[in-house]
Amino acid sequence: MENNFQAQMDDGLHVLYGQQGKDGVPAVPASTVAQQTAATDNSVDTTELGAQLLRLQAQANQAEAQITQTMMSVQAVQSQP
Repeated sequence: MENNFQAQMDDGLHVLYGQQGKDGVPAVPASTVAQQTAATDNSVDTTELGAQLLRLQAQANQAEAQITQTMMSVQAVQSQP
């Protein structure tokens, strides 16, 4: 549902951007357009991205191991007479 809402918002913003200055839709100030262009023009360092993904995978593995250990402990306590 949230993804659908975000997609509709994006579509609406694209329509507004395409119709600026027409049919009563005000034009976007030049300063805003310049800021948006600068914000979207950022390169991604793939080396850092790969390292971040490896750290996240290690954290996920650790969390999974902790959950498994907790579940095993709970099951052991519950199975005692």
